[in-house]
Amino acid sequence: MDSPHDAPYYCMADTRCRLCQFELREGDLVISHIGNQRFPMDFKLRMIETVHDSYEWINLHTCARRRCMMQGRRVPFFHHECFCFRLYDISDALTASGEWSFEPPASEISRRSLRIKNLLAIKLRDQLQIRLPPETLMTITGHLVRECAAITAEEQSLDTAVSDTIVDITQDIYADYTAVDGVRYVKSLYNMTSNSDDQDHPTLLSKRIVFCDKDSPLVGPTPITKSWWRALTISNDTKEISIKSDGIKLRNIVLSGEAGPKPSNNYVSWADPSHPENVIDIMTLEPIDVVPERLRMVSFVCNASGTTGYTAVTSGTSVAMIHAHGHDDISLYADMDTAYPRAFFMYMPLDDGEYVTEICRRHGLGAGNRPSACFVPHWCQTLRIFGLRALSHETQHLLIDPSSGFW
Repeated sequence: MDSPHDAPYYCMADTRCRLCQFELREGDLVISHIGNQRFPMDFKLRMIETVHDSYEWINLHTCARRRCMMQGRRVPFFHHECFCFRLYDISDALTASGEWSFEPPASEISRRSLRIKNLLAIKLRDQLQIRLPPETLMTITGHLVRECAAITAEEQSLDTAVSDTIVDITQDIYADYTAVDGVRYVKSLYNMTSNSDDQDHPTLLSKRIVFCDKDSPLVGPTPITKSWWRALTISNDTKEISIKSDGIKLRNIVLSGEAGPKPSNNYVSWADPSHPENVIDIMTLEPIDVVPERLRMVSFVCNASGTTGYTAVTSGTSVAMIHAHGHDDISLYADMDTAYPRAFFMYMPLDDGEYVTEICRRHGLGAGNRPSACFVPHWCQTLRIFGLRALSHETQHLLIDPSSGFW
């Protein structure tokens, strides 16, 4: 008999139920979809574990990583309760629309849950024959959030399909919008005028898209905070762009001539539409030729009035975030705990009159002679290490004067 290790591997795509789109936690009863309406056995989730299904003759690996040493096909997972509560077969459009490009901030997760409870409480109040106190209604709806979210996701994905469409950028471009969990997204772009009443001027990206010259200033309000921007450089020879949709909202834009999602085609996401042009590798101090997958860039303000200290967040061997604190500002921690659950936090308070004078990169060899680097801010009174440090044969190089801003 063949060994279970010889069975094909399927890797957990992410830690989010594709039906309710809330987090899958260790100990939850889960089930996966491996394609063609095939669903292996359910089991209690434990991360970084291999579960063998002898009936389907497969191994399920709960890694939830983009790249895994098992090299299995990434498949979606569901809460067992959500899966049993579903009304329809699992479609490609449903699983595609439930895939998140990046983890939402903690505030968005709580906002979404509270919104569902509030809407459900109103409907429940109108349907009941007896009058219940609002707090009782909210308690009841708190137990129905996932089921309500799962049904909503199913209904929104009905009669939709994952698609690629071509848009001619030399012609007029129109946009349709849709709302998901109370947030407006771009649904589609097209060249022909829509007969619907929700057409708008051309805008671009999942929440907003802006067509403009490279050096044009962006006027008007920007989209919802904590969104991510991607800059697309279109040459004079570019006539068309490919719009990728999950059936509900726009997910990506590919320029003519670009290939599929290869590492060389990864792009930088920026926290603000007004951002620098280039990204450098702090190891080599040279521009990055191949952008790491899902690279996101944020800025922090040095020496702003009211700054009480700085926090550096490291994840593995990289600096995930540098945050400037104001008075009673602790919002960073909830978001970073969500995005980087195993991150290391370092907080450096500021004394009165203390400020950063310059930021350097310190580079050397760490354990196993591997290259390692950290940020070193020079303060007006002293010098402190910002980031990771376990180096020998160190060299130091000035990166930036804080007065010019830092990404």
